[in-house]
Amino acid sequence: MKLSKIFAALAIGVLAISCDKDDPEVPNENELIANVTLTLTPAGDGTPVVFQWHDENGDGVVDPNEKIEGSLATNTTYSAVISLNGEEDDHEEDEAHEDHDHGHDHDGDVDEEIKDEAEAHQFFYIHNIAGLTITYTDADANDNPIGLETTFTTDDTYTGGGLQIVLRHELNKFASGVANGDITNAGGDNDVDITFQLGSD
Repeated sequence: MKLSKIFAALAIGVLAISCDKDDPEVPNENELIANVTLTLTPAGDGTPVVFQWHDENGDGVVDPNEKIEGSLATNTTYSAVISLNGEEDDHEEDEAHEDHDHGHDHDGDVDEEIKDEAEAHQFFYIHNIAGLTITYTDADANDNPIGLETTFTTDDTYTGGGLQIVLRHELNKFASGVANGDITNAGGDNDVDITFQLGSD
């Protein structure tokens, strides 16, 4: 994901006054995502199923105890919303670590940044789960999907399995298959690449 305009301006200023070849370069790195929450609410406003991924130390590796996973019912339609660096940043368990430097920011409003730069971002929901269909329900100004909001639909053959979620930025949304959720020709770089195990009730 692009650095904010403020950080970009600071980086340019540093480079302008420091031209020594031995000076360290300012990398244009993707933003580190500390938290991912996927909330699926069944039709009829039933009890939501919440999946959470929390990268405590910012190394991109999440232990099983840093994930919360759940199960979906058969023959059910869910309204799904994904949030990055969401509410859990305010939990007391994070406050206990407020004096500990993990080397990354837990407070960035990544969802708003994705919406502001919607044409440059898209979530992909990759799976081989029988009986599960995922469709996009949001779109950018070009009517291409974003993926912050989707619909998960299960039928009577649903048995659960692994769901890989990838957030790409600076991709080509007009490439073949991309608007339908096929990442093959998307290009761009990953901001998020995680996998949840979806159980079956």
